Amino acid sequence: MSSKSPGISKYWQSLLLVLGPALLGIALVYFIARPQAEQSAAEQNVRSVAEVKAGALDNALQVLSGQLEGLSRLSQLRSAIAAGEQGTLDIMASEWSLMFSNINQLAILPMGELGTADLGVNRRKLRNNIEKDIVERARGDERVVIDVYQLDGRYVVSLARAVKSGTRSVGAILLTLKADWLLAQLESFESDSGATTQSATQLFYSVAGSQPTLVVTQGNTSAATQPLASARVPLRFNANLSLAYSVMQAPAVLASAMPALIVTFSICAVLGIIALLRQIGVTHNLVGRDANSLTDFIGSAFDKESAAAPDFGFAGFASAASGFSGALARYRKKRSKASVKPAEPMQVVTDSEEGTSWENPMFANKIEVEEPEEALETEAQAGGALEIPAHIFRAYDIRGIADTELDDATVAAIGKALGSAALDAGNDRLVLARDGRLSSERIHEMLQNSVLSTGCDVIDIGLVPTPLMYFATEHLHTGAGIMVTGSHNGPEYNGMKVVLESKSLVDEQVQDIYRRAAAGSFLQGAGDLTRQDIVDSYIDQIADDVVFASQLKVVLDCGNGAASEIAPMLFASLGCEVVPLFAEVDGNFPNHLPDPGKPENLRALVDEVSAQQADLGIAFDGDADRMVAVTASGRIVDADILLMLFARDVLTRNPGADVVYDVKCTRNLSQVISNHGGRPVMWQSGHSRIKHKMLETGALLGGEYSGHFFFKERWFGFDDGLYSGTRLIEMLTLEGCSLDEALQELPESFCSPELDIPVEEGSKFELVEQPAGSGLLGDGEVSRLDGVRVDYPEGWGLVRASNTAPKLTARFEADSEQALSEIRQRFSSALGQLDPELKIPA
Repeated sequence: MSSKSPGISKYWQSLLLVLGPALLGIALVYFIARPQAEQSAAEQNVRSVAEVKAGALDNALQVLSGQLEGLSRLSQLRSAIAAGEQGTLDIMASEWSLMFSNINQLAILPMGELGTADLGVNRRKLRNNIEKDIVERARGDERVVIDVYQLDGRYVVSLARAVKSGTRSVGAILLTLKADWLLAQLESFESDSGATTQSATQLFYSVAGSQPTLVVTQGNTSAATQPLASARVPLRFNANLSLAYSVMQAPAVLASAMPALIVTFSICAVLGIIALLRQIGVTHNLVGRDANSLTDFIGSAFDKESAAAPDFGFAGFASAASGFSGALARYRKKRSKASVKPAEPMQVVTDSEEGTSWENPMFANKIEVEEPEEALETEAQAGGALEIPAHIFRAYDIRGIADTELDDATVAAIGKALGSAALDAGNDRLVLARDGRLSSERIHEMLQNSVLSTGCDVIDIGLVPTPLMYFATEHLHTGAGIMVTGSHNGPEYNGMKVVLESKSLVDEQVQDIYRRAAAGSFLQGAGDLTRQDIVDSYIDQIADDVVFASQLKVVLDCGNGAASEIAPMLFASLGCEVVPLFAEVDGNFPNHLPDPGKPENLRALVDEVSAQQADLGIAFDGDADRMVAVTASGRIVDADILLMLFARDVLTRNPGADVVYDVKCTRNLSQVISNHGGRPVMWQSGHSRIKHKMLETGALLGGEYSGHFFFKERWFGFDDGLYSGTRLIEMLTLEGCSLDEALQELPESFCSPELDIPVEEGSKFELVEQPAGSGLLGDGEVSRLDGVRVDYPEGWGLVRASNTAPKLTARFEADSEQALSEIRQRFSSALGQLDPELKIPA
């Protein structure tokens, strides 16, 4: 039997090698090649169908446009507008609306020279900023203007046409249709769905720089279907609209083919496994034989100088035997000279210029090990490790008591760590700025010298607000910057906000700086220092972007902070009548703390707005990356309410855009964003975290309850209280309304301010993890995105650990005062159970 084994093995291997590829080839032809041919034919047909359907939709829109054009030219319409006959205009609108199917609204809007700002009683007919924008665009266009957006959660299509009297626009017609009207124009086309295929028609809307948004769908787009071919064709009437047509393989076809596919590939797999196992067995035997042969050869080589190497089945064993023979021969040759000069088994030579050379007598070649200069420099300095307080390295910046926690030695180590990190990140130039705190000049000087000592260049832009440091990193293309600031904290605090690789440091990135500073792991060199004034460039860039349609009287509370000089200059240059308040830099903050998030710090601003009969007031924090507004009536507008106005404005031009906000914001914000065609994204508090989330999502706007606003539309995406203030005034003047009037259009609820609960620095994060498990917070939906937020049907409550100070912060919102009180009491009881000293302020 043993003599026949090789023949039988060869027979089975040959049979497997023939059957396996044959069956696999049949399966490939049937399941891949044939469908590919079908798909190629389908793609040609799908493109043709898509173009025909898009053409039909273009024609329908053209007809609709012609109807609107004809109505706008009727003499009786112009006469009624000229005579101010509102009742006649309403009757016309009601009658004309019967001409259109799937109608949502038809509005006739008489207007003066101020456009939508001069609508009077008709202003309510424009239900959002998108409709205002459509009408404004129609006034300056000789054609019909079209736009697609969400209204009450459903997509609509609006067309607007100006009503002209000679060359002057005296009004506009706004026609709004349900988005279903678009697909209704394609009902004459027969469905391509059948037993083996299914089809779908989809309409998308997009604007420059945004992803296409699906508006309506006709047909089956189930995930169970397998796409054969699809094509998307833009409409000639408006390139922002596109029609997509797809043909899919029906699930039944896929299901019927699946058993044959499984059987075929199962047979191939079984045959392949059998062949593989047999090959593994053969290989195992060959490896075992070669290993035994190599062992025997090594043993005989030590006994005989001319031992011949055996034949090996694997080249690797033959190479190993050859290498061993050569090494053994060289060793024997050196050993034969031992009577003249004894050989050392190993020699290590250290040479600072040539590197480290290691030689083994059994091998002729040397291995050179070169150590890079940077590594040697780092090693040389690492011995001077320093005790640095870990807690000053917070979630998104560095902050501590200036005199004790940010002494010269600590600041120098941090500066060297930051300069080294910048160079490692490829940023060889770094912007350095400071605020007006009493300790900032000392810290600034220590940072400057220590960063230069790493070999990183420094561009010193002096005493400016934080947004100008961010702007300088963009404008000067450095990608790196340090701002010396204590932000909104008291005068005893200071710290640093850092940008590396054009991003603000956050969480683990801040901890990397701590570890580097504590270990003394720094680079060494000699950087160059330059000084540059960036203020004029900053003001010029904003002036090129922002336009005020009228002059407003504005009180600016600079809080004796870093914006004291530039803020009045900026707003005056844009056309405001500026009343400066506390606009002298003073690091003692003699008038109030530089935190506009606390109502007590805004009393002077409210009084000054009233005394000056100003249109509004704006307050900045100590480094002006935050802002809060006060209305002419004295109402303090929370930042999340301002964010509703900003979101509504940005989404007018960018439907479908993401808006990021933090967990402390009102839940009405999500509703406003969605109703205006945007996508709300709730995220963790913290300026760096919001900026990183905006980068991740591509959001055009972000905001925090603390007063940080981030505009990516028309600006750079960093938090900038100065720029945010100009955008607020631009929006109000273009809409022709006061801030009080703008707020009346927003949903309202009962909210608490942000409430501070002092705790020990080391215990705050541990404390905030416990309330949700206490059982006293009720049956609401618990979120641990940032702290503990519990959402109830009637409102929500939040407790989180502050990332900038030794405290917990709490906030509550509800539909009624009673519900607000009940939610607050639940959280108060839960905290009191953990520690009777934890009390939520009244």
